[in-house]
Formats: sequence, structure tokens, C-alpha cells
Amino acid sequence: MLRSSSTRYLSAGAYLDPDFRNAVLHELLGRRDRAVAPSFSADAAPVVRHALNARRHQIVRDLVLTAILLVFLVVEGKLLLAVAALLCAVLLAYRSLRALLRLHVAGALALLVPAVITLVVAALLFESSSQGLFSFGGSDPYATPPTFTTFVARVIGVMVVVLGAAWTAVAVERLVNHQTIVDHLLPPTFSPAGSPTGPKRYQARLRYIDQAQTGNVTYYPHDASEKPFIGSGTPLHTWTRAVPLVTTEDAGAPSLTTQSIQDTLSIALVRMDGVGEVSVQERLVTQTSQRSGDPRTDPATGLPRPRMSPAEMELLESTDATGTHRYLCVRAAPGQGDYEIWVFVRCQVQGQTLHLDLIGCSTPPIRARYREIDQYTAPDLDVVRRTALATLPGLLGLLLRAPLRLLLTATRQDQGAGNLRTRLRRMADESSTDRGARTGVRELGTDLESQDFQAGLAIQRHVRMIEQQILETITVSMEQAGFSTGEFRRRTQIILDGPAQ
Repeated sequence: MLRSSSTRYLSAGAYLDPDFRNAVLHELLGRRDRAVAPSFSADAAPVVRHALNARRHQIVRDLVLTAILLVFLVVEGKLLLAVAALLCAVLLAYRSLRALLRLHVAGALALLVPAVITLVVAALLFESSSQGLFSFGGSDPYATPPTFTTFVARVIGVMVVVLGAAWTAVAVERLVNHQTIVDHLLPPTFSPAGSPTGPKRYQARLRYIDQAQTGNVTYYPHDASEKPFIGSGTPLHTWTRAVPLVTTEDAGAPSLTTQSIQDTLSIALVRMDGVGEVSVQERLVTQTSQRSGDPRTDPATGLPRPRMSPAEMELLESTDATGTHRYLCVRAAPGQGDYEIWVFVRCQVQGQTLHLDLIGCSTPPIRARYREIDQYTAPDLDVVRRTALATLPGLLGLLLRAPLRLLLTATRQDQGAGNLRTRLRRMADESSTDRGARTGVRELGTDLESQDFQAGLAIQRHVRMIEQQILETITVSMEQAGFSTGEFRRRTQIILDGPAQ
């Protein structure tokens, strides 16, 4: 595996981005029998360990937030419920107004009705609270009713105390994450082996992840047959050509085999210059199987086998010609591993025809937010101030959803996005027998539709260089074997010219 900064940045993303953290945990720990996508410049195991550590910080924070809510719910229950109902009414009214401005009258009315109902409930709760019906001493018919000013001061005081305590809890959690990044994820001190160990129940799975990500088999899910190259990012273009093999007039006994072309390609591609460190391996792309005795399943563990011999690959390809294919996989990470390039080559000699499949894929740079950790310093007053201010916008939502997050964590349903549709899809996925990997850690940490123009140009340039080397090597192999190369050059010229990107 290539040593780059990708593992550091993705590990930092586990502390900075809850959505990324939950997606990593869902993909790699959600199902213990799922295959793992291949990885080249990013080590998935340390990323998962840091994601588990970041989730532990979140659980502690949510316990504190839930305790704050419970304490003040007991002391000022009706008042807190009234404020919550009022905030919900305001939010619904705001969304109703936005829908009305977009001329969505039906949607505006659908939001306005619950807003009015919630506002009435808030008013009733405020009235009940202002009469002292929830006080510890009970109601006193001879007591002087509180003035409006006193009631408003009470509301503000309760909210300041509650939100202030919540603000402190969230800010402390983010400062702890910041300190963890400074201590363990900056260049001088980072070491994949020094990542948090994680709970014991995940150790076997983490060992499998460590082995599987460097294997030579890609297992894709049954519903992703149109994009089987899991872990390699976005396909840029796909070429397929069938060229007749015609011998030259002065050729003796021509000899050209699939294995000879593959061996020559491997040597030539490894020696390439200008595209960074290059890895060339024979890779099997297939689906998982539940059949008893299937060679793709390890009989000792019941897990998909991450590595197979060339003979096993050839046997599987011959028995499953539609869903299983062997490719020569060329992987490169130019620069410092800022982005990855994957080119899959399938060149076969069948009778008097040369069949060539060429698929170029890439993963764009890791999100800029994660790469900003290189500017981090030890927490000081300025860092504390900026962290505290950055906490304010989402503070109320974090506070109100803390009990729900704890409940989901306890039931192990906290991994992944929080909308209902995604959760239902995930439940269906977990109940499926399909064990193919769905994405890789590197893919989760990038925006696949990246608008980085310069990175896009660099990716296109390096993919073209690899494709050109492949075609030139095949041309030389054909000439040395005594075959004419004119038709091959003509039919593959469009690959070198390529469409405008």
C-alpha cells in the first residue's frame, strides 16, 4: 500500500464530519460478513479506529446533553416544553413562508396548519407555567401572580442556563477532537499503528479489513453490476475493441498469447515515469456467493476471500463468464497521493482476434476541510474562541436530538444518514444476503463530482499517459510476435485522441 497523507486526512475527517464518520462505520462495521473495497493510498483500518474513537467522544457529549435536558425537564418541565413548542412553531412557519414564496401553496398550507397547532400548544404551556403549576411547593391561592416581566426573566434565565451548559459540553467535545488531531494526526507524530485500538468486539473485523483492503479480489454487490469497480472512484471512460490478428509476410510461426501480453504489460507499466508510484496487479472482479464450497468463501471464517491465486482466478472466470472477470489493474497516485488513478486492462487472444477492454477510473482529492488539519496548532485562547463560536449555529439541534442519538447508538442504528428513506434502505441492505462491498473509505472522503478544475486536468493527463503506455506495449508485442499492427493502430487511435473532457 502506498504511504501518503490520505490516511491522516480521512482519520481527521472522522472527528470533523459526523456524516463521514457514520458512513465509514456503516460500510465497514455495519455488517461483519461484508467484503471490503480495495485501497491503494489510504489505510482503512486506522480510519475506522479513529471513527470509533470519535463516536465515543460523541456518546459522552450526548450523555451530558441528555442529562442537562432531564435535569431541567424535572425542574422546569412545562417551561422547557413550551419553549421547544414555540421554536418548532417558528421553524414550521418559516418553512411555510418559504414554500409560499416559491408558489407552493399546498405545501405552505401543509406546514402552516401544524405551525398554528404547535403555537397554541406553546401558549397553553406558557400560561400553565406562568401560574406556577409545576413548582415544587404547589400552588398558593393567596400568592401574588407573577408579573409578565418576572415571567419573561424566568424564561430567559432558564434558556441561558440550559443552552449555556449545552454550549459548554459541545465546545469541550470539539476541543477534545481538536487536541486529538494535533496529538496523533499531524505529520511528526502520525503512525497508523498508533491509532486507537477500539472495542474488543471489533478486533476480528479490523484484522479482516487490514488484510482485505490489500487483496487482489474486488467483490461488488449484485445491484451494482453497471459499476463493479468498487473502491476505484468514478469511471472516466470505457473502451472495448476487437482487432483481427493478421500475420506479416515475412513472419515465421507467430506466437502471441494472453499471458505473454499480460507479462509484458506488467513490466512496462511498473517502469513508467511521470505518474508517481505505480502498482500493477492481476485483479479478479466478481460477486460474492452463498453456495456451499464456493472457492470465493473462506471455509474457516465464512468471509469472502480477499486474495486468490492466478489459477483460481482463471477457474472462476471460466465458470462464471458473465459476472466474473480478470483484469490487469494499474494503480497510481501522482504527487503525494492527492488523487488516485485506476486503469483496468483486459487483453485476451481468442483464436485470430485480439480483444481489448480498457476502463479508466479516478478518485478526486480528499475534501479540503479534512486537509486543513495541517494548519492546526495546540488549543489556545484563539482556538477556544473560534471553536465556541462555530458551535453556536447547530447547538439547539444537537441538544434536542441528543436522547435520540443515544437511543440509536444503543440499538446500533446510529450509523449512516438520519433521514427515514436512507435508514429503511440500510435496514433492507443489512437483511440481504448480498455481501459485496458498496464503496471504499477513500470514496467516502471525497466529493466524486469535484469541481477542482486543475485536479481534473491532471487526472485526465495521467490516465492518457497510462493508456498510451498500454497501447504502445501491446503494439510492440504484436510486432515481435509477427503480427501486423496497422489495423490495431487504426482502431485504437481514438483512445489516444479521446473525446473532449
